[in-house]
Amino acid sequence: MADSLFLPAENERLWNRRVDEQVSFLLETLPERITDSPDATLLSAGCGTGRLLRALADETACELVGFDVDREMLTYAREQSDDIDLFQADLREFGSRSVDAIVCMYTTFNYLLSNADVVAALDAFGDALAEDGVVVVDASNFMSHLVDGYEAELTETLDHEDGRIEKHVSHSVDTLDNRWHHEETLQVFADDELVETHTATHELRYVTAHEFRFAHDRSSLADREAHLATGYGDDDDRLIYAVGVEP
Repeated sequence: MADSLFLPAENERLWNRRVDEQVSFLLETLPERITDSPDATLLSAGCGTGRLLRALADETACELVGFDVDREMLTYAREQSDDIDLFQADLREFGSRSVDAIVCMYTTFNYLLSNADVVAALDAFGDALAEDGVVVVDASNFMSHLVDGYEAELTETLDHEDGRIEKHVSHSVDTLDNRWHHEETLQVFADDELVETHTATHELRYVTAHEFRFAHDRSSLADREAHLATGYGDDDDRLIYAVGVEP
C-alpha cells in the first residue's frame, strides 16, 4: 500500500455530487452578462482538479480560467481538459489578470489561517477584477453549532464497477482560534482486497461573517458593495460572500 496526497479518480467519484450543487448555485447567482458571453472570463480560485470548471464549461459560454497551489491537482486537471487555461498560484497572490468573475468554492477559502490572509486574498481578487466584475466566495461556517473540543468521525462508502472506496474522516474544532483539524483516509478496494490507501491532514479555519466584513473593508474590494448569505443545495452550513451580484 502506498500513501499519497492525492488520488484523482477516487476523489472525482466522491466529490462529483457536490459540483452539481455548486454549478446550480452559480448559474442562479452570476449575471447572465457573464455566464452567457464568450467575451467574459470566469476565474476559479483554488480550482483543484478542475471538476467545477469542466462542469461549468457545459453550462456557460464564458471563457474559463483556473488556478491552484497544488501542482499535482493541476496536472490532473490539464489531463482532463486542455481547453481551460490553468496556472499555479496562491489565493493571496496570483497576478494582475483582468477577469469578469471570480469564484472560490467549497472549503478552499478556509485554508487561509489568519485575518491577514483573508484580507490578502480579497485584495488579490479586487486587483484582478474588471470594473463591473463579481466575486463569489463559498466558505464553511459551522461555528454556530460547534463547541470547543467538538470531535467527529464518519465513514462513507462508494461502490463502483471495480470495487469500492471507503472514506474515513475525523475532525476536531478549537473555537479559541476557529481552527478545524481534518484527517482523511481513502481506502481503495478491488474484489474486497485493499489495494491502495490515501491519507491527508488538513488545517482549516472558519471565517465568520464579521471577519469577512472586516477583510472586505480593508481590501481593494472596499469600494464595491458586498453582501453575505448562507446555504445552497442541501448544505445550509455555508457562508457566501458576494460582491457585485444581487443579494
